[in-house]
Amino acid sequence: MNRKNIYFFIAAALCLLACATIGVPNTYGLFYTPLAQRLDTGRASVTLHVSIAGLVTGFSSPLIVRAMKKIPYRLIIIGGIAMITISGFVIATSKSLLLINIMGLLRGLGLACSSNVIITMVTGNWFKSRRGTISGLVMSFSGIMGALYSPILSSLLSEKGFSFSYLFCIFLIILLSLPAMILPFKPQDIGMEAYETKKEEHKEKDSYEGRFPLRVTALPFVTIVFISLLVICMTTLTSYLPGYAQSLGHEAKAAAALLSSSMIGNVLFKFLIGLSID
Repeated sequence: MNRKNIYFFIAAALCLLACATIGVPNTYGLFYTPLAQRLDTGRASVTLHVSIAGLVTGFSSPLIVRAMKKIPYRLIIIGGIAMITISGFVIATSKSLLLINIMGLLRGLGLACSSNVIITMVTGNWFKSRRGTISGLVMSFSGIMGALYSPILSSLLSEKGFSFSYLFCIFLIILLSLPAMILPFKPQDIGMEAYETKKEEHKEKDSYEGRFPLRVTALPFVTIVFISLLVICMTTLTSYLPGYAQSLGHEAKAAAALLSSSMIGNVLFKFLIGLSID
């Protein structure tokens, strides 16, 4: 395999990983109503495990970055997918709300080991030129997956039920993640250099190591945390769109179409943001 093909494979594997660990979870809102019916409780109760998973992912992600210095990349991502699989199987088959909430902890840690942080670090290691564009392209595939998969998942839920549909999602995550499990974390691991369109000198301050010195009192840090909080509050609302549509009396397919529409906007603007960064 020549070098250009290797760079293409890296980008393709990252796109598939984004589909698996971001795109498929983007459709998670379709599970709220059938899970609430299965447990004979309200949607607010069944979404608690999603909130738990989100908190665990957020707080554990910085620890994963540090762990990458001591633990091989492949072990982390394989462990992450394994945790998503185990928690997914329990959630799909259990009728205990407490156990499902506990599995939210495992699911959150699994996503931290295999989604945004990992994708960003591998992309940063492998691409110097056009890093923003490639990052935007990779992240856009999460929206493409969400847009295409929402109506499919809605049909599965209607025809096969909650458990089968949930397990099918887990199978899809494993399948799409397989190429990323064999990626070298850095190009230097296989005697290559990061992709760049032309050779040029890079200042030391421009090097990418996946993390930067932390000063919690610094104004840029406080500002970024505040903006990130606002962004998360806005973007996580999309998972509640299907339930909201159904509460208004719309059919499940119409609710899935609403989610797909938001994912189309997701695709377009992620790619445009990547271009604008470059």
